Amino acid sequence: MSIDFGKYVSWPPNELFIVFSFVAFILCILPFPFYLQAWNVGTSCFCFWVGLACLNGFINAIIWNNNMIDWAPVWCDISTRIILSENVSIPICCLVINRRLYCMATTTSVITLRYDRRRAITSDLLLCLGVPVLQMIIALVPMGNRFSIYEDIGCATHIPCTWVSILLINSWPLVIGLASAYYCIRCLVVLNRYRQRIREIHSGGSGPNQSMYIRLMLMTGSEMLFTIPLSSFIIWMNTRGYRPWISWDDVHADFLRVDKYPAALWHTFPLAASFEVTRWFKILAAFLFFGLYGMVGEFRRKYKKAFRDVVEWFGLSTPHKFRSENAE
Repeated sequence: MSIDFGKYVSWPPNELFIVFSFVAFILCILPFPFYLQAWNVGTSCFCFWVGLACLNGFINAIIWNNNMIDWAPVWCDISTRIILSENVSIPICCLVINRRLYCMATTTSVITLRYDRRRAITSDLLLCLGVPVLQMIIALVPMGNRFSIYEDIGCATHIPCTWVSILLINSWPLVIGLASAYYCIRCLVVLNRYRQRIREIHSGGSGPNQSMYIRLMLMTGSEMLFTIPLSSFIIWMNTRGYRPWISWDDVHADFLRVDKYPAALWHTFPLAASFEVTRWFKILAAFLFFGLYGMVGEFRRKYKKAFRDVVEWFGLSTPHKFRSENAE
């Protein structure tokens, strides 16, 4: 039984998505330099991937607003690779954050040796950058054509549902989300059991305080609650159009074609719900991150200092409320 979501769902206007995706991109790049400077790999990569996804969605929505003309084929080649990375980039960053929090919560001392810190940073980078890049590469196996264009959405991938696509693409967010849930739950248990010891270990400022732990756990835990149901829903929706895997040549026959879908048509697709939920999910992730972690006192002071430096660079006078670096 197929469900025609277009009959029951009123989709938000594309102009609204354009505005929110751009704002979400700005919210991601504001704290990014500070995390990068502190070599906070998981959080830096989270800002990077979510910001890149929001920027990609913003550009696509602008170019293909109310049209489906193949204006920029090279851009679509780049954009679809970014879209493929979105499948795992946000979940893997949350896994790295939860894993690092768990390691810090269960350690008996703060990492101080340069070698140990470098090894921790390298392993986190390999996961946060390597896994999305690997997803871009192996996704070429089940891809059915070069790219497709959906009116209002823009560039998109077309991946027929076979056991190969489920194994190589659809199952990854679910597996990563379950692994992230494991570390998240374990970390919550440890935080509750050894709260005083963790406070003593990290009281010197070498690691996040308890409030920062809770903020990060809320962010990654919320992402986990979205990732697992969303990936399960997408797998379920895709399997309704399941087709047997025959061969590489069969899937990649006429690979260079560009399929085009008007909004009135794709809104009636059974997968229309997953299209909209997926592209709004990254905006929600950006707002959630900034709301929980981007407006703490330390970052507000840094924003004010950065604003003051920019204003003074242009030779303008700084408003009084921005003159005190310690102002909240």
